[in-house]
Amino acid sequence: MEYADYYLSTNKKWFRDFAVSLSQHIGQHVHVEGNSLVFPPSVAEGRFEFYELSDGLSILLVDCVFYKSLKLSRAAVRGTEYYKIFFNAGDARLIIEKNSGRRVDTGMDMSEAVLFTSNSVPVSFVTPVGSRVRDVELIFHRSWAHKHIPDILPEEAVIVKDIKDGKAVQFTATIDLACLDIVNEMLDTKMDAPSAYPYIEGLALQLFSSFIRNEIVEQVGENFIYSNENKRIAAFVEKQEQNLDLRLPSLEEAAIECNMGRSKFISLFMAHYKESYGSFFVRMKLNKAYEMLLQNRSVTDVAHSVGYNNVGNFIKAFRGAFGLSPKQAKQRVFEKMSKISTPNSRIG
Repeated sequence: MEYADYYLSTNKKWFRDFAVSLSQHIGQHVHVEGNSLVFPPSVAEGRFEFYELSDGLSILLVDCVFYKSLKLSRAAVRGTEYYKIFFNAGDARLIIEKNSGRRVDTGMDMSEAVLFTSNSVPVSFVTPVGSRVRDVELIFHRSWAHKHIPDILPEEAVIVKDIKDGKAVQFTATIDLACLDIVNEMLDTKMDAPSAYPYIEGLALQLFSSFIRNEIVEQVGENFIYSNENKRIAAFVEKQEQNLDLRLPSLEEAAIECNMGRSKFISLFMAHYKESYGSFFVRMKLNKAYEMLLQNRSVTDVAHSVGYNNVGNFIKAFRGAFGLSPKQAKQRVFEKMSKISTPNSRIG
């Protein structure tokens, strides 16, 4: 077994330093090309890519086969600045050695396919030989976590509160089907199109939100204790998500439907979703539109399906969000999907 050390950061420097560490420990040259880690063919082949998505948030996308067993160890550092959530989406028996000394086989079942860890707690990963490893790793700064975890939390949600407060945390968790679908969507999306970055970042936010909600439910129970007002807002959002083709109610109409004043609705909505009412639903509609384009639906059909009666307005909004017209995004997605590398294809 070969050994290598690494550290945790949202900056690409750690990725380059990781390549240097690997090269020194295995005695073969590993280097970074663009956003990809390039292994010698005798060590590993496939996709091993790192991207800085926004301030304080990065992502590692792994879909490759290792031909040597590697033990990747991260020592604890003083203070908790960074967190990582590791989502195993494959059947490969990737072994995690936790701070407690317990070894976890993330490929056994879905119940321990997720690892949440802070940089102040040590952890090691042992890669399997000959098996396809598919995982997504969200890496984020504690300030990013603080901004994206709801302010209104049940008292019983101790672990989530610790994350929000920047405390040392390490635990394994179940990967549910919703998170697994998002992870697979990320791994099946190539990053060579300009529209890919905002699309992957949107998926990363969905993945993080789903994971945090699942942890709250796990700690508190299915009927976790948000205030009745927040429950009404959540029900309203779910209703709108199921009817994106209809006109979005005005702020006043939304507040009335949620049985509260306009100012309180705005305040609670922003506190819970960390985004204004209008921009939240515009993003939801455009992300849904992107998904529909992946299904080869026409631009006009997609525009109407997400509530745009004027196709020109839809194209303008889509271009503003993704940097491409819907038609261009649709063409590039299908071009790159046809070029997705197989597990035995070399990175780069």
